[in-house]
Amino acid sequence: MTRVGVVADTAASIPQDLIQEYGITMVPLITVFADRSYRDGIDLKEASQLFDLVYKADKFPSSSAPAPADYLDVYRKLAQDKVEGILSITISSGLSACFDVATQAKEMAQKELPNVKVEVFDSRTTVGGFGMIVLAAARAAAEGKDLEQVIKAASEVRDKLNCVVLFDTLSYLAKSGRLGRGQALMGTVLSIKPIAEVPPSTGMVEPVTRVRTRSKAIKYLVEIARRRSKPGAIARSRSIPSSTSCFDRASTAVVSFFSSESPSTRPRSRAASGVTRIGARQSMCSRPPRLLV
Repeated sequence: MTRVGVVADTAASIPQDLIQEYGITMVPLITVFADRSYRDGIDLKEASQLFDLVYKADKFPSSSAPAPADYLDVYRKLAQDKVEGILSITISSGLSACFDVATQAKEMAQKELPNVKVEVFDSRTTVGGFGMIVLAAARAAAEGKDLEQVIKAASEVRDKLNCVVLFDTLSYLAKSGRLGRGQALMGTVLSIKPIAEVPPSTGMVEPVTRVRTRSKAIKYLVEIARRRSKPGAIARSRSIPSSTSCFDRASTAVVSFFSSESPSTRPRSRAASGVTRIGARQSMCSRPPRLLV
């Protein structure tokens, strides 16, 4: 029996086979179109479903974190499975309310489930990188390690993680009101591709540079991974589109990989000296693209 239960929200974008293999419990994020809410991974299982809804909707969708009761229900079920501890890992608190909500549920669980210790861990990242952290914790739990050791496994991955984002289109930023339509039009005409990152030191989206044309932007992503990775290391990510057709419909490519040094100790570029909070779509082939919530 696993001593520690690992919980994560669906922004982690972990393939179903790995969720089942390691017994990870997922809490769905919510996407709202007009007056209807869709649970990620339950009501929306494929990326194509979400894209179709976006294209057909009159208004750009909104999104929300799960309710504290959703997390508490998960904690209750794990307690029934006789776990000694629960580690709830969330998408970056700088991008979502999930961390605060999971913490509220933890406080409720302390009164209702006094024999089970619950800890909430801020991944300070999103999508593929977030999934890597969750899987590291789940593997440690599957090996029978205690809660403190499982948290350590998650921390070690987070401290070496890079998450670099390429915005292939500016249309969703414009539709969501986070970028002026004039700016989006000019950027589209000039084929400008903004590149940003989510360093674990801040857990926020920070600008890196802007590159003209998709092909040059992708080369730039690869170069970042090569420059920051250990010699001979291969960038790892489940968030890189595996086919051109998928990337054609996606608005964002996200590359997550491990660096040879902690991103928090690496000098920041001049372009990244200011912090910008961007509410954009994260996209994957195997999972629905996400709105930061």
